[in-house]
Amino acid sequence: MYTTETIIKLIKKTRELRNKWLSIRRIADKLKVNKNTINKRIKIDFNKEITRWTIEKRWFKKWEFRKHNKEEIKRIIKIFNDMIEEKKFFINERTIKENYVNIYKEELKINYIKYIMQKEWLRRRKKKHIKKWSSKYMSYPENTINKLGKIIMWIDFIWPRYIEKNNKPYYFLSSRYIRPKKHWKIELIEWETTENTINKLLLTWEKEDIPDVLRIDNDSAFWMLKSSKTKRNIGTFTKFLLYLWIKPLYSTPRQPWNNWNVEWQNSVFNKLFWKEIFFDNENSLNIELKRFNAEYERYSNLLEEKDIKINWKTIKNIEKEKWIDILDKWYSYFKWIKKDDFKEKKIYILRKVSRIWDKWWIKEKWQIDIIWELIEIDKIYINQILLNELDVDKWILKIWIEKDWKLQIIKEKKYVIKNIQ
Repeated sequence: MYTTETIIKLIKKTRELRNKWLSIRRIADKLKVNKNTINKRIKIDFNKEITRWTIEKRWFKKWEFRKHNKEEIKRIIKIFNDMIEEKKFFINERTIKENYVNIYKEELKINYIKYIMQKEWLRRRKKKHIKKWSSKYMSYPENTINKLGKIIMWIDFIWPRYIEKNNKPYYFLSSRYIRPKKHWKIELIEWETTENTINKLLLTWEKEDIPDVLRIDNDSAFWMLKSSKTKRNIGTFTKFLLYLWIKPLYSTPRQPWNNWNVEWQNSVFNKLFWKEIFFDNENSLNIELKRFNAEYERYSNLLEEKDIKINWKTIKNIEKEKWIDILDKWYSYFKWIKKDDFKEKKIYILRKVSRIWDKWWIKEKWQIDIIWELIEIDKIYINQILLNELDVDKWILKIWIEKDWKLQIIKEKKYVIKNIQ
């Protein structure tokens, strides 16, 4: 609290400014106090009311919390240090709150724990600033993609890793559900091939829901061999998705931010898992990988405040005998499948319009690459990201651009896939 002498000086200063015909708001801005305080200083009587200003009425000390105490701060610091010693992967305000409730049977607000973590520097790493709306100028069709389906899943390969004194490469398949629940899983895979990927997804979808949309990049295991011989040919993996009611959504080549959700979690895996733990052999790698997946599942449950219970389509929609046959003979089955067997009829491809020929003696063309075939686009759409919809049933390719959250068609043409009858 201020002393009597200090208060008298402030009152005199306020009245001097008021005598100079300054407004109350101007005085409040100059002295950095509230307007109500300025009004009180102007109307106060020095003889009767000046002592009332110096009386301390608070039951807590200055610059301290009303509801919280120093003991709670010590507990939060202790929980943070214990989690560091236990080598926990995910340490933040939500996991600290869960441990605090389990140990002390008291509940704290997340914002308070976050404030203490910032004040006491309880951070392992400095958070990077994420730029929002960085792709808006490229007309990225975010709104349209969100409306393609209710259950969205992303998958991607993680670059091969090596254990010390062992030349064997270890490959990982990263999969993540976005809606209606957040579920992330990283599994070891023998090779980055179509066969291994389908086997892993079939095992996953026996327990989890089959997604409406699967977002993938242009890897040869997901799409096609990058050769001119594969012009207008789709791969076995695409046929596999179309048979199971799944819309394939292929991202733009050489644009990793298109697949940002999986790329982000791959960097988290690299920082929190691979660089932090020393592996002696493959057995220790499997044990730590299970612990990492279990911790993330527990952490993702904390992010979801409400339990989401929705009955989406599952593996039960397919006849059990037919599903067993798919598990045993899926490769030969999907290799020669016909278009009448597809439950889903559309393939979605994101492509960026680029200039193909830039020599002065050749006429410049702005094109996109769809299944190794170049399609010419108007010059005004250069550097824009277009959503291409390929209808396998009607053999029609539609090229869309999203402007002001609405789709506008640019081009429509007949497009026949050669290896589908």
